[in-house]
Amino acid sequence: MSTAGNTRITLVLPTDIYQEVEAAKERQETRSIAEFVREAVVEKVIRMRWQHNLAELRSEIRNAGGPRLRGSKEETIERLRETRRQIFETEYAHLYR
Repeated sequence: MSTAGNTRITLVLPTDIYQEVEAAKERQETRSIAEFVREAVVEKVIRMRWQHNLAELRSEIRNAGGPRLRGSKEETIERLRETRRQIFETEYAHLYR
């Protein structure tokens, strides 16, 4: 039965999960079991979309040849430190003199 963009479904939950949801309702952490399940599903869908988008981004980066890092891990860290030092000297060092 559909009403205003919603679809009614029947959901079967393991007893222990159902009891946890009932307990949350009694503690007034949720207004209804339907609301609790709806919120849990929405959170899961958002997480799945985020993970999918992240996987697509990683794939695009990989297909484009990956990040352009030269040298070893230690060399990359040293270049980052030097860049940070240069930025500090140019932008902020005068504030500490």
